Amino acid sequence: MGAQRGRVGGVGPRTPGQDVHFELLNWPAYQRLLPAPGRLTLDLGCGEGRLGRLLRAAGHRVIGLDSSPTLAGLARRSGGYDHVLEADAGAIPLADGAVDLVVAF
Repeated sequence: MGAQRGRVGGVGPRTPGQDVHFELLNWPAYQRLLPAPGRLTLDLGCGEGRLGRLLRAAGHRVIGLDSSPTLAGLARRSGGYDHVLEADAGAIPLADGAVDLVVAF
């Protein structure tokens, strides 16, 4: 059951069309709050990369950061990021001013 936990018929909440609350409520509300794309956006705690794909589609250049090796690996394969860092959010390995927007969603 391990790999199928939380899935019905092999479909999970990250499958397009399966997370109705995110797609119809959360993302549209969040998108209205987003500033226009700048130089570089940091997705702090990027998870498996869902937000990165949406930010890229909205015109952002995105770096992802997650402390989980598994999630950082999934984010790298998601196609939404210029680069994904595996690091602790308390010690972000970027120079001050390297990004002009940080999102945590």
